[in-house]
Amino acid sequence: MKDMSQLMRFRTAYLRAIAGAWSDPELLEQLTTSPYASEAGTGNTITVLREYGFDWERSPWNNVCQIQIVSGTRLEWTGDEWIWPRPAPSSPRNTPPTALPPIDSLTLWLPLSAPSSTGSTTSGDHPIQARALTEFYMQHANLFSDDWGNWCIKPADEAVAPLQVDPGDATSFYGEVCISSPTISGKLMPDDADFTAFKVALLGAMAKAWTNPSFKEMLQTNATQALQTIRRYRMPWKMGLYIQEDKGAKWDGASNWKAPAGGRGNGAGNSDTTSDEGLGAGSKNPKNMNGPWESSRRHMLTLCLPQPPDNSSDEPLALAAYNAAGAQYPFSCCS
Repeated sequence: MKDMSQLMRFRTAYLRAIAGAWSDPELLEQLTTSPYASEAGTGNTITVLREYGFDWERSPWNNVCQIQIVSGTRLEWTGDEWIWPRPAPSSPRNTPPTALPPIDSLTLWLPLSAPSSTGSTTSGDHPIQARALTEFYMQHANLFSDDWGNWCIKPADEAVAPLQVDPGDATSFYGEVCISSPTISGKLMPDDADFTAFKVALLGAMAKAWTNPSFKEMLQTNATQALQTIRRYRMPWKMGLYIQEDKGAKWDGASNWKAPAGGRGNGAGNSDTTSDEGLGAGSKNPKNMNGPWESSRRHMLTLCLPQPPDNSSDEPLALAAYNAAGAQYPFSCCS
């Protein structure tokens, strides 16, 4: 967990905020007020989390990801466990996520179209695409690691609400989910291996989407099922995952990169580039790097705030049970 300490600090701050919101209606309102839809710096999700020990805006995560917390009206405490009930049988299959019982979710905006030096994909672009894929993998450190976002050129200019996407069969997300479920392989917290495996699966999905339009569509309509086709990967966390195409994403090396005849190296023929130009303060440009990826959309992390138990005397037990979910809920609980 040496490079996941920020995640642990965030989980702790969020747990503290939940405890505070259960007894303070004003704090509850502030915690569930998106910072991207209100006055900056006053009474919103980010300011509350800062007060409880985690400054999202000063973390590198803010460069690549937004956060919102929604009130979980259907997350129920039964007296000894938390449950997300299944939707009613009459619920429309294609109901948008915001109209369904809320669950923690992550919306990722990824470059799902292959970069091209000519503006159209040709066989001659395959070396470019292979190189671009490796640069994307190197540039994007493990999700929610301590340095996630440090490579970002700049935060996205716009602050937008998450796209309302079709979650497919809602029962695959909302059925039989409860806090008392066993943790992943007995672990009490997610670790860097979990996130590394997730990143590897995402890279495989991107490469497949670049050459397979049907898979690209599947990835955007049922990401969890699509990822299972990548070496039978199964996401270990109980959360909704949505993947959308970042059509504004670009790789700076696509326009000037040429595979050198009979050798390795970068597009300009210089095999030992160490310049920091264009990468932003504090970044390093390793050997053979042909320019960074630049994203136009930040990801969106949506967390479901549990409602307080009906009986206030149950609050300590309920909060402890929520925390004990551990590795299955990577963003909602602390260690």
